[in-house]
This record gives sequence, C-alpha cells and structure tokens, in this order.
Amino acid sequence: MIVFLEGKLSAAGAEWAVLAVSGMGFRVLVPLSTRCRLPDIGQPCRLETRLVWREDGPGLYGFATAPEAEVFDLLLRVSGVGPKLALSALSAATPAALLEALALQDVEALRRIPGIGRKTAERMVLELKDKVSLPAGAEDLRLSAGVGDPAAGPIGQAVQALQTLGYSRAEAVLAVEAVARDGGAPPDLGPEQLIRRALRYLAAK
Repeated sequence: MIVFLEGKLSAAGAEWAVLAVSGMGFRVLVPLSTRCRLPDIGQPCRLETRLVWREDGPGLYGFATAPEAEVFDLLLRVSGVGPKLALSALSAATPAALLEALALQDVEALRRIPGIGRKTAERMVLELKDKVSLPAGAEDLRLSAGVGDPAAGPIGQAVQALQTLGYSRAEAVLAVEAVARDGGAPPDLGPEQLIRRALRYLAAK
C-alpha cells in the first residue's frame, strides 16, 4: 500500500497533482483543501496517499495532512460513498467540521456538501455516529451552525465575505480557520479583522 509520496511537484490541476518521485511521476487526485496547500511547481512536496481499487481500476488519492486522509478513510466505510464523494466532502469542509457534523448527527449540515442528498447524509450519520467523537476545539467552527452563514458569528461572516470576493467555500474556510486559530491572534477577532488576515493568508499561498 502506498501511504505517502515525497518528491517534487511536477504539475497540478484543479483536482489533481503530479509528484515526481525517483524518476517516476505519480498522478494523484486531491481535494480542494489540499490543492490550496500545494507548493509551487518544482518545489518539494509530500502527500499522504490512499490507493483505492474500483471496478474500473485503481485510483491514487493524495492529502496534505493526516487528518484529511483519515477522514477520507472513514467516509469510505459508508455504503454508497466512494472516493469521488469523499473528496467532495473534504473540498467543502475541514476534517474537524465533518467529524463534528457526524458526531452531532447533523444531517442538514452534511446535506450542504455538494453531491450529498438526504438519504446519503442519514446513512453517513447512522453508520459513523458511533465511530467519531467531537473534535477538541472545534466548537468555534461548528458546521452545524453553518460555517459561511452570517448567523454563525464572526467566522461565518468572514467566510461568506471571502466567498463574495470570489473564493471557494473550501478556500475561505481554510483561510479563516488558519487565522482564527493562529497562536498569536486575539481570541475575540471581529469579522473585519478575520477577513483582512484571511486575505493576507490567501495572498501568501
């Protein structure tokens, strides 16, 4: 089993990346959250990977962090959920937010993920509710409260503002999460401060 690849980033698209490793090129499919973290072409890159065999052949999937890979594994345990849908979930929400939605059995939150309907969301909750627990420190990014919804407080307002500026939901959540949990950031940042910091974060990527 290929558990990780480490080499140089050779090429990248919206949903894939090619890593050059020991004279070979490995094409891996990635969620948007990982795509946003990829380095520049030609720079060193390490991805956690999962090799999934399906009827039409094998597929290699890559993740920037171990939690993304672990949540991908978890979602594949649900009947009817394949790699494509698992990647869609990780592109729409952080691993912590997905685990929280599952732990809270929040069907409506899961339904907001593209490609997941009510029946699939209910099946995810039913089959995984006893296999997950609420992530520590996740209450400030509660998916059940609607990250990206103004009613979700400063974080939700900041995410929605970034989406209005043209950033995807995954990019916005990733940036706001990063600056909100920065060890040097005040705990009571308002939406305007979060937006400014998130824009600087995104500009530096």
